[in-house]
Amino acid sequence: MKLPDKRVILGVALGAALLLWFLSDVHWGELAEVLGKVQLRWVIASAAMMMLEWTFRGARWWILLRHVDKELRLWTCVSATWIGLGLNSVLPLRGGDLVRPALVAADRNLPYSLTMSTTLIERLFDWGAVCGMLSVMFAAFPAEVIEHSAVLSQMKWWSRVASVVGVVVVVGTFSLLVPAVRRRVLGAVQKLPLGVRGTVQIQVEQVLLGVETAGNPWRIFGALGLTCAVWATGILSALYLFRAMELPLGLDAAVFVEGALTLSVALPQAPGYLGVFQVAMEETLKLFAAPVAVAKGAALVFWAICYLPVTAVGLLLAWRRGLPLSQATAKS
Repeated sequence: MKLPDKRVILGVALGAALLLWFLSDVHWGELAEVLGKVQLRWVIASAAMMMLEWTFRGARWWILLRHVDKELRLWTCVSATWIGLGLNSVLPLRGGDLVRPALVAADRNLPYSLTMSTTLIERLFDWGAVCGMLSVMFAAFPAEVIEHSAVLSQMKWWSRVASVVGVVVVVGTFSLLVPAVRRRVLGAVQKLPLGVRGTVQIQVEQVLLGVETAGNPWRIFGALGLTCAVWATGILSALYLFRAMELPLGLDAAVFVEGALTLSVALPQAPGYLGVFQVAMEETLKLFAAPVAVAKGAALVFWAICYLPVTAVGLLLAWRRGLPLSQATAKS
């Protein structure tokens, strides 16, 4: 019997520990009262914005892949994105992110390494967006508020580090479009020890393929525009959540929530992001003086908004195309 991957064990253990921590100080009566006051119309509006965000992500991916397959349909990328997100709720370590490129590769007879490499370029766009949003947010925060909060001070420092690293990574990645730089990089890989050379070479080749995909300036501008749409709809979803929970919070809190949740899901994950998501959301809202019961209620409602609709749609699409969970697990 094959033992689970150590990362799977770590992700499940971390998620379980954080979920227990999240639930350890719940006052169930207060939580029930908070949830009983949730305004359903704003929950529906928030969920609609979240589904639109996932759709924009699929459209961005379609733009990045169009140059290698002119016949590629928008629906192919959007539906594969929804399926991948749906599978993330039942597979550990975001296994659906590995299934998504496999679906398009199989549908269009494309190399998996090519479709996978474009998802790495997507991560660069998202990284830049998160760093940009957090930088703007901290610039707008009153200095005295940050000085009196150890958490905010640490997050400001780390956001600066992430921004610097992000600039270096983005500039370095797109410099691979220059033939001389590509030759130097590939030459350096060949000088690595034999034990690690193969793994590094595969990763480098995937990045090179993805950079070539995004190399056209119009594709880059299109992907940047859709990245703005992705994050705008995510921020609107958070703002509608605040309305649903009767939280008097504005754009700064919504931006902070989006940035914090994006950074949190980069950690090893249990299926469905359970634990990590709730704790990150609760602690973020506490920074904006939200009552504990309201913060916990908002964390539970927003988790449901973010993942239940897309999971239902994604698993339905996976079932309709005859993709059994065992097959998806094997792909991941």
